[in-house]
Amino acid sequence: MDGFHLDNLQLKNLDLLHRKGAPETFDALGFLELIKAIRTTENLSFPVFDRDADQTIRDADNLGPKHKIIIIEGNYLLLKKYPWSDLKDHFDLSVCLEVSDIDLEKRLTDRWIAYGLDPSSASARALSNDMANVKYVKEHSILPDYRDAQV
Repeated sequence: MDGFHLDNLQLKNLDLLHRKGAPETFDALGFLELIKAIRTTENLSFPVFDRDADQTIRDADNLGPKHKIIIIEGNYLLLKKYPWSDLKDHFDLSVCLEVSDIDLEKRLTDRWIAYGLDPSSASARALSNDMANVKYVKEHSILPDYRDAQV
């Protein structure tokens, strides 16, 4: 899903760069089209996100006949809001791995530290954007087929 981040320039023009990673900062329609095409397109290219460069790389990878099981990961795959809401119809199984907010905040802060932010800035970023997204997901998602709260 991360390959569908909108470009930083586009996010800046939309005044959404500070919210990068929130549902509205993705090309959700493009992602939905990719998901719809998986079963009907023999060789399907898709973008990936280069976190070090902080940019999406178009057509960076592909799916083909050799791929028998495809796992699609992302925070917004079960959102009730269109176009995210149309995704579940294309999944054979949906799974939600639940982590406590305390553990999530620590993991997110640690991630931002690993990407070069000082601990204070990392914590602020995790709280101001990432944890806001966590709350949104919890409040606006449909139930998965399977839920595991032991992560």
